[in-house]
Amino acid sequence: MIKSDKDTSRPPHWFSVILLFMSLPLLGYPLFWAYIRQYEVVSVNDGMMKFILYALPVYVVASQWMSYWIYRERKSLAWILQGVLLMVYIFCVWLVYYVGAQ
Repeated sequence: MIKSDKDTSRPPHWFSVILLFMSLPLLGYPLFWAYIRQYEVVSVNDGMMKFILYALPVYVVASQWMSYWIYRERKSLAWILQGVLLMVYIFCVWLVYYVGAQ
């Protein structure tokens, strides 16, 4: 029995579950957006804050899509993308605390 290219190009199921788990914080994005928009961040100009707010969901989707398709050939790069995404989530939590503290 010959495996097709489609079967060999997909990552293992456990990695797909990790990708799904790392995408779940995106469901809370509307709350994050509403919370950040109600405050004025003193040390960050409005243009930068708009970019952060609008680029976050695009970055999460792009990062997960890239990790899914490159896992078989470049496992380390897929894990690096997941690590950077985790750091972005930590930055968002810090940003919420920073904005609320002012």
